[in-house]
Amino acid sequence: MTTKDTDAILSTPRSRITKHVICPFCGCLCDDIEVAVTMTGPLPRVPEGTIVEALNACRIGHTKFLKVRDEYRIYKPELRSGSNKSEVKQVTLEEAIKVAAKILTKAKRPVIYGLASTSNEANVKALELAEVSGAVVDNTSSVCHGPGIEAVQRVGIGTATLGKIKNYSDLIIYWGCNPVAAHPRHTRRYSQFIEGLFQQVEDRKVYHIDVRPTRFTDQVTNSIIVEPNKDYELLQAVRALLNGSDLQASEVAGVPVRQIREFVNDLKSAKFVTIFFGLGLTQTHGKDHNVSAAIDLTADLNHHTKAVIMPLRGHFNVTGSNHVSTWTYGYPFSVSLEQGSPYYMPGETSAVDVLVRGEADAFFAIAADPAASFPMAAVKELMKIPVIILDPKRCATTEIADVIIPSAYVGIEADGVQTAYRMDGIPLQLDKIVDAPPGIKGDDQILDMMVREVCRLKGIKRYPQ
Repeated sequence: MTTKDTDAILSTPRSRITKHVICPFCGCLCDDIEVAVTMTGPLPRVPEGTIVEALNACRIGHTKFLKVRDEYRIYKPELRSGSNKSEVKQVTLEEAIKVAAKILTKAKRPVIYGLASTSNEANVKALELAEVSGAVVDNTSSVCHGPGIEAVQRVGIGTATLGKIKNYSDLIIYWGCNPVAAHPRHTRRYSQFIEGLFQQVEDRKVYHIDVRPTRFTDQVTNSIIVEPNKDYELLQAVRALLNGSDLQASEVAGVPVRQIREFVNDLKSAKFVTIFFGLGLTQTHGKDHNVSAAIDLTADLNHHTKAVIMPLRGHFNVTGSNHVSTWTYGYPFSVSLEQGSPYYMPGETSAVDVLVRGEADAFFAIAADPAASFPMAAVKELMKIPVIILDPKRCATTEIADVIIPSAYVGIEADGVQTAYRMDGIPLQLDKIVDAPPGIKGDDQILDMMVREVCRLKGIKRYPQ
């Protein structure tokens, strides 16, 4: 659609503008999006009920809103069989659920995985399905911020809301992450380029600490290039100087000691320090120990000034997945329910490890694409076992799946109450903007149907919901 077409739609009274829409893309959950939907098709080639504009959204969020009905959308459940799953048969939703439930019921160690790009309500149903199936249930944290969560379990965390950071923080550090690529509006809404109640944009200092320069490096006040896999050494060097010790070496982790001293002086002179960290800490050598050191640095800083730390979470409700799992079973991810009670041991009960060891005999991907993101050894195991996927669009996993069940987009099409947690742990309610395609239900509704079918097959009397 051209800019001229969009302008024509926005200017006609036959379009509906919905304001204060929450963007269901990343953990920022930006709540200032204005979505335009055609009412009676003012242009011949634009059907009624089409999203034609998403003002204020970043380029990725904008694409998600406008391409909910592109060529990759799935409109009917499918069963795939034959060599390379090349034989495709379209079925009803009820038929697909019966086949999927039978797969989960027959499996001795099924794995349910994903859940970061769907609602809390769907997460609740997925955990119930895992319980009645005796499955291992894991969310995407196990391959991204899981080590950071383990560090928080061990040492705690001093954090704040994004609103407080926006209003108070005068020194902001992005460590091992690149908001320009992953969270394009983060700096404009919560940190670098937003004026707070008590903090002016021009008075802020921003540090970017990473293994190489990026597009974000040119936007910040200072950058520190750390040697790959040496973040832990740099963190401990900063802590040593902060606590009054001296460094005998001329450089640490590839960073000149002179530059580290300047960094420490800036930390001490700041009024409110915020550290945002990403996979550069959680998925490199040290993993949870890197995050523990960063949290300890935050604690040390609070002897000199005010400081908080926060993970820069990716999928829009990955934080919610951790919360729902924790309030249900006491554990944030990688929970085994095979013995009837929750067992938590990352590295043993995480989806990738169960697959690589060849222990999984069925796999259910929910709002995730493991075939595109898992290590090759895990993907090879996926190709040997029955795979079910619940997702609105075609992806790498649909190409190897036995059962494909399409669903409505949460925060755009899904009916009923749909909630998600922002990266700072603030719960928000997502709204429906347009109707889903005919016959397409939300993740929570489909998962509830699957729970009922598994209970029927196993003869389990389901307690009232």
